[in-house]
Amino acid sequence: MPQNRGRSAGSRGAPCLVTQRLAVQWGVALAALIVLVAAGILLFQNLRLRQQLRETQARRDELRQSEQKLQEEMQAQRSAAAAAEQEIARLQNERQRSEQETGERRNRAGPTRGIVSFILAPPLRGAGEVRSLSVPPAPTASECCYNSRPQIIQPIAWNW
Repeated sequence: MPQNRGRSAGSRGAPCLVTQRLAVQWGVALAALIVLVAAGILLFQNLRLRQQLRETQARRDELRQSEQKLQEEMQAQRSAAAAAEQEIARLQNERQRSEQETGERRNRAGPTRGIVSFILAPPLRGAGEVRSLSVPPAPTASECCYNSRPQIIQPIAWNW
């Protein structure tokens, strides 16, 4: 009888054991499916993040190149400004020297020359007043060209 009991108990327990095995198998399959889906999602996110990282690195490299280019341009502008400042300083010094030399020449040369022009009208006949030309006392030397023909303008130059 003990054998019958074992068999009858085994035969009764078999559907329950099969059900438990099926439940465990389905549970493992479901867990494996969840793990596969999670791994797929993680793989997809990893690929997306890598792509974003490459794009970010490319943008960063472009920005670095742009920054480098701007720094080079800024340095070139600074050097051009410095060169312009040096040129301005040189020209100012040259102008001052020239003005000093011109002043010294004026002092050594004495009076400067000037040109004065007069229009001399022909004498009028009649009872009117005779016009006269007066030369101021400042000139030290004078050069005068006069033509007796009427209405011709002749230059007169004085040194003063």
